[in-house]
Amino acid sequence: MQTLNERSKLFFIDLVKEATLIHSTELNFRGKIALTIELWIDDKPTLRGKLKSYILANYRTELVFVPEIAFFLLDTQGPGETDHRKIMVLPQWVYLESTTGKEISAELTSSGDIQVDPALNARHCRVAEAWLAGLELDGFARPEDRDQLLA
Repeated sequence: MQTLNERSKLFFIDLVKEATLIHSTELNFRGKIALTIELWIDDKPTLRGKLKSYILANYRTELVFVPEIAFFLLDTQGPGETDHRKIMVLPQWVYLESTTGKEISAELTSSGDIQVDPALNARHCRVAEAWLAGLELDGFARPEDRDQLLA
C-alpha cells in the first residue's frame, strides 16, 4: 500500500484539522479556489488503527483539472501519542469529471482492513501529491493568506 509522501501528508493533516462530521470546512484563497473539506468517517476502529475519511473538492469552479479526492487517514498512535510518523494518508478514490470519472483505489473491507488496487493506488498518490503541492504553492499552507475559514 502506497501512502502520501511526508510533505504531502503533513500538509494534508494541516488542511483537514478543522473539519468535523457536522460541518464542512471551506477554505478560500485570494478568490482563486474554494476548497471544501468534508469528514465522512471519524475514528473508525480497523485492523490497522483508527480510520478517518475525508473528501477534498472544489465545487465552485469550471477549471478542467480540479479533482475531487477522498482520502483515508490511518492513525496507529497509542493514547496520548503525537507522532506523525504513525499516521498514514492515502487516496481512497479520485474523481476527475473531465477524464476518467470516479476511480476507487482503496476500500475498507467488511473485516476492517484496507484493500488497495496497487496500480490505481500508486497513480492516485501521484495525482494527490501534485494537487496538494499546487494548493501549498497557492498559499493554502499559510493560514494568514487564506481569505476566510468557514466551518
